[in-house]
Amino acid sequence: MKEQLIIMIISILSLAINSRGNFTAKGSNVANEVSAILDSVLGSYGFRQCSVVLITAGSSTDVFITSVIKKFGGQEGFSVFEVKMETRNANLSTADESWITQQLQTVKQNSRCQTIIITSEKTDHLKILLGQVHAHGLLIWPTRLIAVTQGDISAFVPIKRELSDTNSILVLLEGNPLLKRASVYSCLPFSLRVIRTASWTPKGLQLTSPFPLFPNKFIKLIDGGGLRVASENYPPHVTVQEIRDEEVIDGSSKEVASYSGPMIQLFDILANSINFTYSLVRPPDRSWGIQRPDGSWTGMVGMIRRKEVDMAIGPFGITYLRAQVLDYTRSMFVDYVRVLAKRGKTEVDPWGFAMPLTQEVWISTLGALVVVLGVARGMHLVSLQRRESVGEIVYQYVKILLQQDLLVRSPLSSTRLLFASWMILMLVLIKSYSGNLMSLLAVRYISQPFQTLRRVEQNPGITMVWEANTAFIQTIYSAKSGIFRDVAETEKVGRFKVISSTRYSSTIEEEVMRGDHVLVVEDLSCKMLLAQHFTKTGNCEFYLSKEMFLPLTFAMVLQKNSPLGLAVNERIKAVSESGLYNHWLQRAVPNSTSCIQPPTKVTVQSSLSINNIWGIFVILVSGYIISLIAFGSEHLLSSSGCLS
Repeated sequence: MKEQLIIMIISILSLAINSRGNFTAKGSNVANEVSAILDSVLGSYGFRQCSVVLITAGSSTDVFITSVIKKFGGQEGFSVFEVKMETRNANLSTADESWITQQLQTVKQNSRCQTIIITSEKTDHLKILLGQVHAHGLLIWPTRLIAVTQGDISAFVPIKRELSDTNSILVLLEGNPLLKRASVYSCLPFSLRVIRTASWTPKGLQLTSPFPLFPNKFIKLIDGGGLRVASENYPPHVTVQEIRDEEVIDGSSKEVASYSGPMIQLFDILANSINFTYSLVRPPDRSWGIQRPDGSWTGMVGMIRRKEVDMAIGPFGITYLRAQVLDYTRSMFVDYVRVLAKRGKTEVDPWGFAMPLTQEVWISTLGALVVVLGVARGMHLVSLQRRESVGEIVYQYVKILLQQDLLVRSPLSSTRLLFASWMILMLVLIKSYSGNLMSLLAVRYISQPFQTLRRVEQNPGITMVWEANTAFIQTIYSAKSGIFRDVAETEKVGRFKVISSTRYSSTIEEEVMRGDHVLVVEDLSCKMLLAQHFTKTGNCEFYLSKEMFLPLTFAMVLQKNSPLGLAVNERIKAVSESGLYNHWLQRAVPNSTSCIQPPTKVTVQSSLSINNIWGIFVILVSGYIISLIAFGSEHLLSSSGCLS
């Protein structure tokens, strides 16, 4: 059995027409004719590669099912469901609804592609069945739907919305009781205009319009459409400016918003290319949205969830939790979170005199000393003169290293030459150190202590500022352990606060500037804020942490199972791969690289003071104390006779 073959759940349906035009079980002629219509429709686009699901409402006989099996029984999968409708309110029973939904989900999971056929003699029944299939996400594009019934097209206004939002066609049976013709209709999105795309007679299926049988209605909207789109301030992607509208009739004024930025430019391309208009709305709480404990959503995600808007520009970080209630478009970029903090004041490092003596210098000097001592010891071993002890040899060469005087009594020219070479080497080393020391004494250091989130969390005097109701906040609040849980715990002591993105600029100018707050937001937003401050003041007074964390891929969002997704993704792919979006971002942030890596050291011209070199005096005094202790110990030991 093929991998894509579906378990067949077959109930028999009788589909016939009597003199009053109702579906009954009268004769095999009608059953064969209806099967021929479905065969013509499905055969027009290669249905043999997809499974077929037939859903019927009514009683059934073997006549129709036998005819249908002859036509479709050899496909990848073929399933037939008969649904009993309640007569009083023309609705599905709860048990039937649950059962059919479960079975259809099983069919969908085991199908490579799917065609659903719904037949009913009554428009009300057809609308209920179509609504149930649509509500449970079984008509996700490009799943095709064929709704088969009879009557006049004007009677199908109640199901126009379901037909327009899905890859659906409506087949209306017409003519006399022998059923000699049928018409095929497609409903365009947004305008809900119905077009007759084909007609059927015993001679076959004939297209009656320029459109294919299953037109891709959302690649380019034929009649256009109006979308409600949510957006909020997210510089540099979207910048929202509130302006006062003075044209209100009653003499009062109100605030209206002006939108700009690369995401708005991208959305304008989508609107022109797909052929729709849009109106932008802001979420009441000015946030992206997180899930509340009761399962509801805030912000723009909540607006999408409640179908108050068709799309939201964002861009939104892609998370598993959000993906359960909305659809993401093609991703556009990846961003990280960083810490933006105030740079410290210029400080003098009192231990700067040790800076020239790097690890490499110490290793090289000590290595050279070991080699020289080894050579000197070898010379004394082969010499016929008085041999000096190892301690004496070490003492002599260390004195030269420490710039002490030395009396050389050895008559050997080789020994004198080795002493001279070691003295020259030490002279070069000391002179190099002296030159570097004078340069380093003119250096001032700018402290940048918060290079990681952990350093911020461990400093009790620092308050963290995050953006409210974002995917990052959802991660912080849901963390059970680790650094993010520790960050969430700081809220209890007032060191964790959230703000809207419209308050970024005022926050860094007032709170972060004081030095007791840091702003924790996306990397690109941080760079934009640095650039704005530099453009305004000409100074780089803030810095970004080296650590980047919480990486997220960003995209726009649509309603769950929205058919606009395919059309939108094609355009976003073209814009992203051309580099156009990155170009817009660079233009939106002037001076974007001016303060990315500000210097941590500066040089000054000033006279030396105790503040510059007190570390040297600490070393000097420590040396004197150690020498005094050694001298006193030696004197006591000599007086007591311990030393001869």
